[in-house]
Amino acid sequence: MHLIITNSWYSIVTVSAKDKATGKEQHITIKSSGGLSEDEIEKMVKEAELHAQKDQEKKELIELRNIVDTTSYSIEKSLNEYKDKILGEVATEIETTISELRSALSATDLEANKAKLDAANKVVSKIRQHMSLCRKGLHL
Repeated sequence: MHLIITNSWYSIVTVSAKDKATGKEQHITIKSSGGLSEDEIEKMVKEAELHAQKDQEKKELIELRNIVDTTSYSIEKSLNEYKDKILGEVATEIETTISELRSALSATDLEANKAKLDAANKVVSKIRQHMSLCRKGLHL
């Protein structure tokens, strides 16, 4: 007896059996009586494929918002910690950048948010630069 069982991804099971001694062969296909039809499944798969790009963009935007939120908190914490050691104009620039960065949290433009994040990272380097000079005993 030779038995073959196949199962498709949409719940169709096909069983084939062949008796090697007699050569008799039989087949049976079992379909799910409940659930979705093949047409409904194909339609859902096509819809999912159509929305995949939008879903990916939403995911990227959410991940970027998380980074923006974490970065703005980190910059604000550093500013509060070292505010008395950096120039007032630099502190004001950093505060403005934090405000702009937080406004990006409500924006839906991925590229604009990336640009604000890049600008914020450049401003953070000013804090590092001032701290480095302060450790060396120099001031700007």
